[in-house]
Amino acid sequence: MLSKISSYLLDIPIIYNLTQKIFAPGANKRIIHEINSIIKKLPYAESYLDVGCGPKSILWKSGIKPIGLDVSTKYINEYNKISNNSGIVGKSDSIPLGNESIDSIWSFGLFHHISDKVVKFSLNEMLRVCKEKGHLIIFDAVLPKSYINKPIAWLIRKADRGRYMRNEKELLFIISNNSNIIYQQRITYSYTGLEALIIIIKK
Repeated sequence: MLSKISSYLLDIPIIYNLTQKIFAPGANKRIIHEINSIIKKLPYAESYLDVGCGPKSILWKSGIKPIGLDVSTKYINEYNKISNNSGIVGKSDSIPLGNESIDSIWSFGLFHHISDKVVKFSLNEMLRVCKEKGHLIIFDAVLPKSYINKPIAWLIRKADRGRYMRNEKELLFIISNNSNIIYQQRITYSYTGLEALIIIIKK
């Protein structure tokens, strides 16, 4: 019952944004730094897609205006208010876009909300939509290596509404299957010690 109430509240954009600031202070600055660094590494892209974008895309802060995809109608309604209606409601494992239609596909904090099976289907869909020689960029949460070294981060991760929080090895195992990973890095991105894995896949 408590988890249902939590999910309902977090589906309200203003509450979702507030929780991000409380539990992941400093995250925006570090993530934007990583985005800018990745963009410099990759070829120029004309089109972008943010899968699981939420009510706003962090890519906006790097001057990128992606198509936003999210399963939540409330999030997409909010997204469309400030993105010139570039958001679409849809699932990551059945993206409503054509084959090889997007140069650069990004996903932030999506995979720990979906099962291993759906992650695999989602990766296949992202690759289908991605243009030849385009890239997928995955940024997703991972459990701390030790709850002793990062107790606050461990507690936040255990309280996360995502039902499929994984460690680095588990996440890599799912993604590496049939994927051409050209870059991976584990980072600490908030003052509370939260960690994430960044993975770049080339089609």
